[in-house]
Amino acid sequence: MAQRIFTLILLLCSTSVFAGLFDAPGRSHFVPADQAFAFDFQQNQHDLNLTWQIKDGYYLYRKQIRITPEHAKIADVQLPQGVWHEDEFYGKSEIYRDRLTLPVTINQASAGATLTVTYQGCADAGFCYPPETKTVPLSEVVANNAASQPVSVPQQEQHTAQLPFSALWALLIGIGIAFTPCVL
Repeated sequence: MAQRIFTLILLLCSTSVFAGLFDAPGRSHFVPADQAFAFDFQQNQHDLNLTWQIKDGYYLYRKQIRITPEHAKIADVQLPQGVWHEDEFYGKSEIYRDRLTLPVTINQASAGATLTVTYQGCADAGFCYPPETKTVPLSEVVANNAASQPVSVPQQEQHTAQLPFSALWALLIGIGIAFTPCVL
């Protein structure tokens, strides 16, 4: 019995010794996208600054940055000039390194308005991250000529007000299905 326990312990220890053989010795470890491209924002009334702190050895693609307002109106965003770079993913394209700050002018934003920011970047070592999407909550901003414009409810909110209570329907259908016999 003691010999079997000794053999089992020896077998377990020997397999853990060889586990390191299957690691690639020169393999680089990539950081998560939130660390490679640290995103932050700051709003002061009509002025919003979107900032990316880009880690050394990583870069953002200029043409992959998209800003989409929801329940808000913004001025056209002018992306600054980037540095030309060629890689196997997008060929020759403009990129940003180190730090990127985008000023965005908010013309009008209702309560609960957001800005969806999508961006994509890669590492110099040859790894490309999938597109990242961040949602920026906006403070309410009144347009300069808001006194002359009537306030209207967006169409999406009007449609949701007319929908029946869907959770109740889902519960009733679920109960109905639960008591239906399975006939093949």
